[in-house]
Amino acid sequence: MVLFRPLVARVLFIGDWLKSRWEINCPPGKQSQFSLRFVTSVFVSLLGIAVLALPSAAIASPLGGLSHNSFAVAGGSMFHFSGDRPTNLGIVANHLQACPDSPNCVSSQSLDEEHRIEPIQLKGNSRRAIQALKHAIDDSERAEVIKSEDNYLYAEFTSKLLGFVDDVEFFINEDERTIEVRSASRLGESDLGVNRKRIETLQQQFWTLLDSESP
Repeated sequence: MVLFRPLVARVLFIGDWLKSRWEINCPPGKQSQFSLRFVTSVFVSLLGIAVLALPSAAIASPLGGLSHNSFAVAGGSMFHFSGDRPTNLGIVANHLQACPDSPNCVSSQSLDEEHRIEPIQLKGNSRRAIQALKHAIDDSERAEVIKSEDNYLYAEFTSKLLGFVDDVEFFINEDERTIEVRSASRLGESDLGVNRKRIETLQQQFWTLLDSESP
């Protein structure tokens, strides 16, 4: 797989160029509708064409200075476009980081309908809630808890095929008796609803675990 890195780097370069051309030429206000499905389709198509047409030359050719820091082979994914781990996550004045304008993020503390998702109601004490959330994440595929505190939990979720990474946070707000949540993709534009569905699934797992522990 390492032999394909020059090829992948070139394909990524072409994909990024096509994405930039599309965004420049699309009508104002429509950039946010760019779909991750389009990016994936372009990537897979270009990669397939390159391998079938010029496999030996593509593998043997040097990068020529071109590189892509997000590429690796890890975590059970064929590729791993992880991007850089954000440095601005966490709790500030009882708030998680606000969602960006792109639609690939949901947060229980967002004020707009596009990004808004309901918080999880806190039942019992914070420690029990954090443990239940950790168990739910441990039971999820390609998920890893990165940071765990008394009232805060941060985890990374990696997609199966291309290894895109989403950052997921939970903040226990004792004053409101809620668990505030935020789930955001590091790369791309649209997530096709993945982050919203993930939070809804984790919430169901969370309540199932708590109910199973009840006397």
